[in-house]
Amino acid sequence: MRVQLHITISYDDDTPELATVEPYQGEILLGPEVFKEVIDVWLASVREVEV
Repeated sequence: MRVQLHITISYDDDTPELATVEPYQGEILLGPEVFKEVIDVWLASVREVEV
């Protein structure tokens, strides 16, 4: 099973104090950078789906 690691940044009030978080000690392998043209009208391509 492949694990997809990620880094989360949050401004929520209930996030833990950074002083109490133990840093990850393993190697972090990031994928290649992907450069694409910025789509300024991205909102037009969003569609809502009812669940």
